[in-house]
Amino acid sequence: MLASLFDRSWPRCARIATVAICAALVAGLTNSSVLAAGNLVTNGDFSSVGTHTESYQVNASNLPNWAADVTGNPGGIGCLVYGGINNMCGTSYLGPGNVTATFAVFPGVSPNGGNFFAGDAADDRPTGGGFYQQAISQTINGLVVGAQYSLTFYQAGAQQAGFTGATTDKWQVTFGSQVRNSTIMSVPSGGVVAWNQQSMSFTATATSQVLSFLAIGTPNNAQPPFALLDGVRLIPEPASIALLGVGIIGVAGMRRRRACRRV
Repeated sequence: MLASLFDRSWPRCARIATVAICAALVAGLTNSSVLAAGNLVTNGDFSSVGTHTESYQVNASNLPNWAADVTGNPGGIGCLVYGGINNMCGTSYLGPGNVTATFAVFPGVSPNGGNFFAGDAADDRPTGGGFYQQAISQTINGLVVGAQYSLTFYQAGAQQAGFTGATTDKWQVTFGSQVRNSTIMSVPSGGVVAWNQQSMSFTATATSQVLSFLAIGTPNNAQPPFALLDGVRLIPEPASIALLGVGIIGVAGMRRRRACRRV
């Protein structure tokens, strides 16, 4: 396609204009977040925790750059596990026996290292009426409509100490109106599923979309299943951006060619 843009059968003014369009487009994309090598997710490694110096329970506003859904699910339990220490939600959060809650088996830090997010993945209320699940979300700006984006993150499956029974965990990921599920993790009683990387692809339908993570697991009203999250990274897929660029150049070039014919 690009070769045809410079076909000498085109009027000279069309070829000159098309070269200018190409240069401007490449410069614009290069200087924008579209082709930036950086991560579009802010604080995807949960390294920013404000003034906290230990694990803590996440609320609507205490996890920098992330929002937590505590309006629809006021009982939701999501925790920032600090510094790779087996302390689920801080010293103020107690488990069976009124001792500080820990994981039955600590999964260790993720390959991304440092802090990670832990989400209760099931409805633990005997009478129903709501979930202990708590979604976290972040608005991603500067997207290109129609472009594909690659999302990667690390997940692990764990259980709270003091309970028994096998569980399952997964992350339900929503980006705009699109929903994807991570690989299901089957955690044996008192066990753990090691950190593993997940990858999924999304197509932007707006220039700004919400990215959210919701832990989902089984069974309800038993051993609390916890899904762990770290290293969230969202980047544009280069082939998708390149294809959009070529399409734009092609359309612009044809318009210039027609304009030259009218001169």
